[in-house]
This record gives sequence, structure tokens and C-alpha cells, in this order.
Amino acid sequence: MKFAYIMRGIPGSGKSTVARQLAPQLAIHSTDDLCMVNGEYQWDIALAPERHAQNLRNFVKSLEAGVNCVVVDNTNVKVQHYEPYVKAAREHGYTPIFVEMAHPTLEEATERNTHGVSREVINQMIMDWEPAQHCVTVAKVDAAYKIVKALQTRTRGMVFFAFGSGGALVLLTFLISAWFRS
Repeated sequence: MKFAYIMRGIPGSGKSTVARQLAPQLAIHSTDDLCMVNGEYQWDIALAPERHAQNLRNFVKSLEAGVNCVVVDNTNVKVQHYEPYVKAAREHGYTPIFVEMAHPTLEEATERNTHGVSREVINQMIMDWEPAQHCVTVAKVDAAYKIVKALQTRTRGMVFFAFGSGGALVLLTFLISAWFRS
């Protein structure tokens, strides 16, 4: 089974850190990477549409190459921002997994983001944020953990899970998906 992780979160929320943990040395696609000029981050709003389109094309190339784990590492503030990635993933036989980072405080996000995104811009992203019910969040992972513990208790420990690199997230995503479908 092949997975496409769709990262969501404001600047400074830890998206890139988690993306690197999900797919070390594999296909991570971030529009921010396309804004690097001579080793320096240079955001240009006029170039944003083309850079986002290029990021999607790069993502699709990884899907076409059959890379087992592909990650899009963008803020994806609105559903329309990540819908093209989801559509492409599904068209290529990938299971999309949504990973939504918890919003740090405005002060933390302003301090932690590596691209100098201003407090005002981050605040506007928070105001524009469209929550998605299908994302993996800390609260959902916690709820899935409680379900697994309850299952283990009821079956007297006969439910065993192997947690390898990224396996816990995949398993919990599967459990969450099954739980929300029921």
C-alpha cells in the first residue's frame, strides 16, 4: 500500500519536522523549497501560483514514479489548497493521510517559523483556517490510543501492534478512519 501524507499547519507548527520523520530521504514536496534562491528563502506573492503549480507537478512525478511514501509539506490553510494533491494521490492509487498540526500560540509560531513569516500573516492564516474532519490531530490520536487500550483490555492483551518508523501514525490513521466511518 502506498501513502500520500498531506501536511497541514501554520508556519512554525512543526510540519516540516514531522514530514522528515514520516519520509526521511524520500519524496517530500514543499512549495517553500521552490522559494530558495542561492540558499536564501525569498517569498514572492507574484510567483506563488506558479510555485504551487510546480510543487503539485513535482508531487505527481513522485506518484508516477511509484514512491511508496510521498509527502506534501505546505500550510494548506483551506481545503481547496490541498484538494489537487488528494485527487492526484487517489488517481495514482495512493491512500491520502491528512496530518494537521496543532496551532502553536501566535508568539511561538512567529518565533519558530524558519521563513520569517510575519505575525500578521500567521494571524490571518489562523483566521482563515478551515478545519478538516479527516485529519490526524493530537486529539484524534489520543482517542485512537484509548480505543486500542480498550480493545487490548477486552481481548486480554491479544491485540498486538508493531510500531516501526511511521507505523504508529499509519496504524492510528487506519483506526481513526475506521472509527469515524462506523
